[in-house]
Amino acid sequence: MSSTVRVLRQEHLKQLITMEEAIEAVESGYRQLYQGKVVAPLRQHLPIAEARAVGLIMPVYAPAFQHISVKVANIFPDNPQRFGLPTTNAVLMLFDATTGRLLSLMDGEFLTALRTGAASGLATRLMAPRETKIGLVFGAGRQAEMQIKALVASRELEKIYVISRDATRGKQFVQRLSNELSIPLEWTSNRKIIREADIICAATTSHTPVLEDREIGQGVHINGVGSFRPEMIEIPPETLSRARVVVDVREACLAEAGEIVAAIQQGYLSHESIYEIGEVIEKRLSLRESKNDITFFKSVGHAIQDLAVASAALARAQDQQIGELVNL
Repeated sequence: MSSTVRVLRQEHLKQLITMEEAIEAVESGYRQLYQGKVVAPLRQHLPIAEARAVGLIMPVYAPAFQHISVKVANIFPDNPQRFGLPTTNAVLMLFDATTGRLLSLMDGEFLTALRTGAASGLATRLMAPRETKIGLVFGAGRQAEMQIKALVASRELEKIYVISRDATRGKQFVQRLSNELSIPLEWTSNRKIIREADIICAATTSHTPVLEDREIGQGVHINGVGSFRPEMIEIPPETLSRARVVVDVREACLAEAGEIVAAIQQGYLSHESIYEIGEVIEKRLSLRESKNDITFFKSVGHAIQDLAVASAALARAQDQQIGELVNL
């Protein structure tokens, strides 16, 4: 017997859920996760050595959302330079948790970037100083785009700077987003901007830190979302010794987050000093005792983010009859 499946492409998802709504969905997901109401094994990694790439398989079930989701994501860091293609190619399957029936196929690349941006937006709301003026984003890909949109949704910044390896691509990236957003954006190679930034987002696939500890000023909030393997490090491990560190999921970050792994191995960080963002939400923790405190949010991504945002998107798609119906 065939079943009817709703296909939601990027253009559909853009209509269905805003960054603000994604932030709310991700907050709900993290809350469920911290309360122990989520079933999600550690994601499976499929190394693709010849392409310096990795495939990820991420299943999750949470009764509160009444859905099961499985995402398959292929991350090929060389794609933009070699082929002009996105770094991430992914698809998400959303199933009915009562019957197991497949309900929807979604653009996983866009969804991943959206929910990752939403996680940083949530962390920024919870951890960054209220009096913020300057944002700085490392990267010029889809993830960096969503980091910028998350900052705009979370704080009233005066300007956001972008630093990226490829100047031409970075300037084109800024020009495109400047036409869409109301906040001034500027690509820069001036490293002095790092110390001036109130919020820093790192959204790269770098294996070495994109900035040095001495470049980081007091009172800054940092979101690190690009590195997701132990050998990948965007933020210097020594920075974590002077920061309040919050992660999306402790178990996953202890195994996969290069910054966390290196900081613990080098004696800059202890397991006991790490908070989970669900704990910050549930206990309403205040992580800033003075204006000079540094906060750091590290996310390697969790399937509950996908499930929370995908469930919200499907509910609206069904109400508004958005998407393509196909029989499988």
